[in-house]
Amino acid sequence: EALTAVWGTGDSDVYAVGANSTIRHYTGGASWSMVSFTPATTVHLQTIWGSDVDDIYTGGSLSVAGTTYLFHSTGSTFTPVTGFPAVFEIRSITGTADNDVYVETSDIDGRFQIYHFDGAAWTEVSTGRSPPSMLAAGGRANVWGLQGFYFGYGLSYFDGTVWWDVALPQPASNLIRSIDEICVTPGHVF
Repeated sequence: EALTAVWGTGDSDVYAVGANSTIRHYTGGASWSMVSFTPATTVHLQTIWGSDVDDIYTGGSLSVAGTTYLFHSTGSTFTPVTGFPAVFEIRSITGTADNDVYVETSDIDGRFQIYHFDGAAWTEVSTGRSPPSMLAAGGRANVWGLQGFYFGYGLSYFDGTVWWDVALPQPASNLIRSIDEICVTPGHVF
């Protein structure tokens, strides 16, 4: 199966997810094991993130709207997340702790939304415009996302209250054609 995303806590604890509800786990050695995961229908998992070995989220898409495709694991199996809104697709997941999780989604009409989990409930994060995609968190109130523009790309920064645009320099000879991932470390955005 095609794998689409990877996340881990170290070199002997790595997860990879992908098409046909595939979740693989590497714990060292020569091979990956399949994680027991039997959702009600086949899900094409697109993203995975966790705050620790016992707090892991994954999500993806299917051609049926109105069903939630966000799953959570506390270390052994993945189960559907209760209380999460019905969406068409889970596009990216990031956070800083078990009570600070961001999920980017889209609906069947292609509109994007961002939801935040504070440890008790999921709430929609208002952006005041089209939300950014490919979210990455560098700390509480330090969330970055890719913002598409007509003539290139930029970054958006969320300070916990407001989203700010951060323009990227564009090469003179060619526009940036694709940015598929961003990474945030203390003091840096890549």
